[in-house]
Amino acid sequence: MTMTRCTNAEESLILNIQSQAIPEPNSPIHSLPPEILSKIFLLTFKDDPYSILMTGGPWLLGRVCRWWRDIAWCYPALWSSFKVNLPRQRSRTERLDVEVRILQEALHRARQSGLSMDIDADILCHDRADAITQTLLQHAPQWENIRLSGRMVDIWARQWSRFTDSSPARFPLLKSLHLDAHFPKGLHATLSIFNHAPILRHLRFIILIPLPMHFHPDKMPFPWSHLTHLHLSVFENDGATRGAIIKVLRLCTNLEELTEQSALCLEQDPISPLTLQKLCSLTVKSFRLLQCLVYPILEYLLFTMPPEEPGPSGSLPLFHQFFECSGSQLQTLDICIMGDSMDPVQLFSYLPRLHKLHLFFPDDNDKDPSRFFKCLGDTSAVLPSLSDLGLRVGKIFTWDESLVEIIDKRWRDSGLSRVCIRCDEACVGENGDQAAQTLSCIDHLKSLKAEELDISILVKGSNEIRYDLFEDDAHNNVLYSTVY
Repeated sequence: MTMTRCTNAEESLILNIQSQAIPEPNSPIHSLPPEILSKIFLLTFKDDPYSILMTGGPWLLGRVCRWWRDIAWCYPALWSSFKVNLPRQRSRTERLDVEVRILQEALHRARQSGLSMDIDADILCHDRADAITQTLLQHAPQWENIRLSGRMVDIWARQWSRFTDSSPARFPLLKSLHLDAHFPKGLHATLSIFNHAPILRHLRFIILIPLPMHFHPDKMPFPWSHLTHLHLSVFENDGATRGAIIKVLRLCTNLEELTEQSALCLEQDPISPLTLQKLCSLTVKSFRLLQCLVYPILEYLLFTMPPEEPGPSGSLPLFHQFFECSGSQLQTLDICIMGDSMDPVQLFSYLPRLHKLHLFFPDDNDKDPSRFFKCLGDTSAVLPSLSDLGLRVGKIFTWDESLVEIIDKRWRDSGLSRVCIRCDEACVGENGDQAAQTLSCIDHLKSLKAEELDISILVKGSNEIRYDLFEDDAHNNVLYSTVY
């Protein structure tokens, strides 16, 4: 025991000496102005918010030297982005009192800066954490970007209401709200907390079980019409999710960007189409949502469905109808090609303004991928404005030379400036003729890169082609990479 006490005393003395130490006058640290050093500190914690109730983050900076501590203590931006969480097990109430004081001190150092917080609701839904909740509530006018997560978000929301019944919290700076809820029953109470958020523009909520049939977002006191960016992901197993999503979208009249990642069931009741007049960007997981929506000024469209998702062949007329109604202003399309039924000529005819085209061909889903490239040969009629072409394929250099010829023609005649090909394998071919054709394709692409076409081939898996075949020593260009 004596040895332990001595060791602890020594460690305490060392930490105290380190915290008071001043760098030598000629130390490199003195060559950096405080404003530069403070920016370096900020970048250190930018992508990994620290736990404000622990001892990480800017608290560590104060242990290096007095110079660093003075800078960190006086730089509010260092204290304005953090996690609010606690160890799951707590044996001493006294320790909680210490953490409340730590939180208060950190918020004091943030001064009037907008706060970005990742709040673990599970550890704040107990009476012992009321002091932390009340401290956060006092700083509600500074909340700027908030993420709420945990299995007990709804319980925490009801406890929050105990402190705000007489005077609802107001969030004049709140711009972004991210809600990870395991259960939708508390969605009403949770969203209602943020009713008084006049500049809230971004909402992301993820629900891990289906929404109930009686889900009525129009009865929630929440500023739906203020939103410009919405990210939805709702678990689906009963066919009711699509209707719930449409209910939300009807309230979001100013939406500009939508990400919808729910896996929708096949059986759905008919729903009258909804027009989103201001939507410019759409990321969607299922084709089944397209038949419900019209986007007159849509510019960006990304499909994120997995390869096993049934393609549009069963509802191809609805798929084409969507592009006919919403494709005239589209500038970027990222799509997974499902099956052989999709007609590329008809698809591209709906997209006269398209600049960026990314195509993903899952293995064995399309027997003739080259048909998509052959139709691109007519630069005057098909995608005349195309400047960025991206391809994701199983194997490269297994087709005929049509792809390389189209790249060459587009580069010379119609303004194609960037090509990125991602593949799982790069193959030479099984016989001499195929190998010769492959090498010819590589040489052709290398010559285009030497002419300053931005072209790259990224191979994820096996590669049968020697790396040096992709190198152009004369122009110091590399066509090939194994990383993506």
